[in-house]
Amino acid sequence: MVSKSILIQYSDLQQEIKYLSKEIDKLKNEKVKLEARKKHDMVRGSEKNYPYIERSIHIEGLTNIDEMTLNRKLNDSLRKLESRYENLLQVTNETLDFIESIDDSHMRMIITYRIIENYSWSKVADSIGGGNTEDGVRKAFTRFMEKE
Repeated sequence: MVSKSILIQYSDLQQEIKYLSKEIDKLKNEKVKLEARKKHDMVRGSEKNYPYIERSIHIEGLTNIDEMTLNRKLNDSLRKLESRYENLLQVTNETLDFIESIDDSHMRMIITYRIIENYSWSKVADSIGGGNTEDGVRKAFTRFMEKE
C-alpha cells in the first residue's frame, strides 16, 4: 500500500530518478573510456587435452593496478546506482497503480494534478473546473488521505 508520505514525495522521487539516470550514464561513459585503455594481444597456445593442437588466443586486460581498481569501483558504483534506480522506479509504479485503483474519478484527478503534475492547489482547482475552489480540493485530498 502506498502511504501519504510516498504520494507527497512523488515529485522528489522523479527528480531523484532523473539524477540517478544521469549518474549512471556518466559512470557508463567512464567505463567506455576505461575499456578503450585495455591492452589487447595474441598469444599462441595449445589445447589442454590430446590432440595438442596449437592455436592463437586473444587476451585483453588492464595493465595498471590503478586502472583495475578504478574498474572495480566503477562496477560497484554502477551496480549500486542501478539497484537504487530500479527501487525508485518500482515505488513510482506502485504509486501510479495506487492512483489508478482509486474509484472516485474526482479524487483521482485531484491526486493526479497535485502529485503527478505537481500543480499548486489553485491550479488543481482551475484544472478540474466545475466551481472547485483551492480550499475545497485541498480539504478533499486531506480527508481522503486521512481515510487511507
